[in-house]
Amino acid sequence: PQAVTNANRAQYVADYIFWLTDKSIRPQYTAFERGFRTFLKPKQVSIHTPGSLQTAIEGLRREIDIDDLRASTTYDGYSAEHHVVRWFWRIVGAYSHEQKCKLLEFVTATSRVPVNGAAGITFEIRWGGPDSERLPSSQTCFGALYLPEYDSLEKLSLRLGIALEHGLGFGVV
Repeated sequence: PQAVTNANRAQYVADYIFWLTDKSIRPQYTAFERGFRTFLKPKQVSIHTPGSLQTAIEGLRREIDIDDLRASTTYDGYSAEHHVVRWFWRIVGAYSHEQKCKLLEFVTATSRVPVNGAAGITFEIRWGGPDSERLPSSQTCFGALYLPEYDSLEKLSLRLGIALEHGLGFGVV
C-alpha cells in the first residue's frame, strides 16, 4: 500500500470512487443484471423511455380496484364465503385510496398496481389463528395476509387499521 500524499491525492480519490461505485459492487450488479436480462432482453429495454420502463417494472400509481383484487385473491384456511373474509372485503371496500395503498403495500411490499391490473398481484388471505388480540400480519414475499378469526367486524376493522397504520408488512407468523 502506498501512502496518500498531496501528489497522489487526486488519483487516490479517483481510485476510491471507482472501488466504491464499481469494483466493490460488481458481483452483486452482475447477478442483478443477469436476472434482469432474463425478463427483459436488451432490445425490449431499448424501446422504452426511462419512465415507461419504470412503469412496466413498478406498476402504475392508480386507483386500486378492490373488486378486481377480490376476484384474483386466493385463500388458505378460509374460503371466500367465510364471515371474516366477507367482513374484510366490506371494510377495505370503504377504504380511501391511501388506505388501499397501505393495505397493498402491507401485503405485497408495493403500493402500485401492475400494468396488467390486480390480476397481476399475488394476494392471499390466510387463516391467522383463532380470535385474539394479535394484529393481522403478512409475508410480503408470498403476498400473504394472515388474518386472525376475529369475533366481530369492529374488532377486525380496528386491528387491521392498526396493522396498516403502524406495520411495515414484514411480520412473521
